Amino acid sequence: MWVEWVTDTYNVSEIALYNFAYGGAVTDETIVAQTSSSTQSFRDQVNNFLSGYANNSATPWTADDSLFTVFFGINDIGKSYYWTNETQHRTNARVQASYFERLALLRSAGARNFLLLQVPDVGRTPNLLNQSAHTLPYQPNNATLQSLAALDYNAQLAANVEVFKRNSSTLGIAVDVNIYPTHQLFDFALDNAEVLGFTNVTAGWWTGLADQDQYSAATYFWWNNFHPTWGVHDILAHSVSTFLSKWSGLT
Repeated sequence: MWVEWVTDTYNVSEIALYNFAYGGAVTDETIVAQTSSSTQSFRDQVNNFLSGYANNSATPWTADDSLFTVFFGINDIGKSYYWTNETQHRTNARVQASYFERLALLRSAGARNFLLLQVPDVGRTPNLLNQSAHTLPYQPNNATLQSLAALDYNAQLAANVEVFKRNSSTLGIAVDVNIYPTHQLFDFALDNAEVLGFTNVTAGWWTGLADQDQYSAATYFWWNNFHPTWGVHDILAHSVSTFLSKWSGLT
């Protein structure tokens, strides 16, 4: 879990981290189906928070000392980009309608500080690069389709944040909402991979490596065919600190 790794590695004070993430989760399984029924969507995760933590004196938190970080969209795009019954823009819009409904529930529970993460260009992952390399001229290029879907998702995210802020203000609630530029920062890291010390940006570090070599492949950008290595998290963590520096004493 990258958020746990970053918190443990770079935190210099006592901080409580509560991670509700599930691997492969989508925002709302009634819109985009989960791969596994045991995976908890953002809807489920928010419900878990509301039932177990929102008013739990054993887990004290306040609006001022808590940051709610949300990273969704990658799995929604990956499981819907090939749909033909509606445009990706429309699917993204329906997904984000549910996303911001969940944020509104968190706001009602007292959340005031939000850090939302963009979707990176998943078309640059080894998984999609490999698919692209085997795409015939008359076939849709999955890497391109998902790259475009990510751009659309991020544009809608920015627009919806502004609406969320205005609605909060109308309700007399002051919220602090920031978007972490995941897309731009991953592009920067990939475009400058060699300078940053990465010698392989097209394959997962464990793919085809003997067991004794797996943990020495620190110069790989990708951990597997879709997720970055700890080395990437290490570099991006410095940019995260810029966003977090405005909040202090967070849980």
